[in-house]
Amino acid sequence: MHVCMINRVPWVRASVTSWLEHSEMEDTDVVLISRYDIPDSEKRGLSKFVYFESYDDDLALEKLVIELHGERPFDRIIALSELDILRVAKLRSLLDIPGQSYFSAFLYRDKIAMKEWASLAGISVPSFTVAFDQEDIYSFVARHGFPIIIKPKNEYGSKNVSLISDKGELQSFCRVLDFNDGLDVESFIQGNLYHVDGIISNGRLVFTSVSMYLNSSGKSTTLFNEDIKPQFPLSTVADLQISPFSTPFKVLTNETRKLLADPKFDNGSIHAEWILDESMKPYFIEIASRTGGLLISDAIQRKYGFIMNEESFRVQLGLPFCASCVTDKLYGYLSILPKRGRIDKYDINTIANNSNVISFSTSYKSGDYIDAQSESTDNIGLLLFEIDQRKTLLEQVEYWTLFLNSKIHVLSD
Repeated sequence: MHVCMINRVPWVRASVTSWLEHSEMEDTDVVLISRYDIPDSEKRGLSKFVYFESYDDDLALEKLVIELHGERPFDRIIALSELDILRVAKLRSLLDIPGQSYFSAFLYRDKIAMKEWASLAGISVPSFTVAFDQEDIYSFVARHGFPIIIKPKNEYGSKNVSLISDKGELQSFCRVLDFNDGLDVESFIQGNLYHVDGIISNGRLVFTSVSMYLNSSGKSTTLFNEDIKPQFPLSTVADLQISPFSTPFKVLTNETRKLLADPKFDNGSIHAEWILDESMKPYFIEIASRTGGLLISDAIQRKYGFIMNEESFRVQLGLPFCASCVTDKLYGYLSILPKRGRIDKYDINTIANNSNVISFSTSYKSGDYIDAQSESTDNIGLLLFEIDQRKTLLEQVEYWTLFLNSKIHVLSD
């Protein structure tokens, strides 16, 4: 099989040459078009490597792929980033290559279109509209009230998502809004926020992992502009796997399966977000055609024994999904939220060497200056750990937050 892979995902998350070492890949050769260069040692298993400096230029990329296809036709074109799924779907259509259709990719990328699709499938969604100007937002509030969520229609990774609680906040917020192609405005649903990570193979959702977000103030959210009174100098947000035998896991797996039942969304990984209210009613929030970010894949690998991006690559080739092992253990990770200032103390070695810490990663050191949080994925450090199932999730978040605050100190500006 001759494969073209278009990739911007960091090599640590997309080490294609190591995936090709398995015996089932013996007849698969890959042309890798990359947004960044990689060491020569990593190129040896590839049919061809192209470090493409014009990677973000759609027309230039299309021209390159079409030229390579003319030299030797591709059987598959694969991408792992949600920023690439539309452009790759377009190429598949142009070159008559099997894989995710443009319609499928569009639904994943357009938040409004996917919520409309979910509604048609009988799935509950928050009240929503697309706003092209301030009057659209004020009209929505008149009908549905506060609080509301405002976010771009086709951004990724919870980027530029804002919670607006009253008229004063909305007036201030509207002064800096850029409507572009329209904004997604929806009612805020009170409840617990979960994400479902899955694998679609042969048109079926064949694997799911369900996790809950929980911050150090005891709220299940990733929104950092909520009116939260911090209990600790440094706040955290945890991402915690829940038991496959629990009611939330079963409810959200069934809802995700219903969402993706028709049309058959194409092979690959998905990351969906849901809210369960107090009555356990599920509300669909959004979905992406990609593997979950930060340490979601690491936690899944610990529990289920496979790498999400590698499995997405395999099923996009048409190979069957196969989880290697499952453990009764559950895993989670903690994101340390940044606040503006200088790091006065950062005992990285003590954190990393804690016997209950699986891994700890950071881009900072003592003495560094940090900015305030601007996106939900911003962090000072990420800590992966095994969940102690004898304790509540909140108890564990508080334990790790206290521990981290004893090892890190930031002097505010």
